[in-house]
Amino acid sequence: MSVDDRDVPPEPWWDDLDAAVLAFLEANGAIAPLEVGRHLGLSESAVTSVLCLLAQAGKVRICLVEPVALRAAGAHAA
Repeated sequence: MSVDDRDVPPEPWWDDLDAAVLAFLEANGAIAPLEVGRHLGLSESAVTSVLCLLAQAGKVRICLVEPVALRAAGAHAA
């Protein structure tokens, strides 16, 4: 039985987390998940997971991706 098949309400902190991410995006516009995570005290991967769920719900649009090699090169140049 999948989680979707059970009648289990989501944990209330999920709504708070979603609201915090959405509020940060509304205040700052398009921004990297790493920066959202820094502001909220979360890892980049945690924010990415939340953003994917928000995208599935139609609350955000993910519109930019880049190869890892470009990101790594930019990190070393900084």
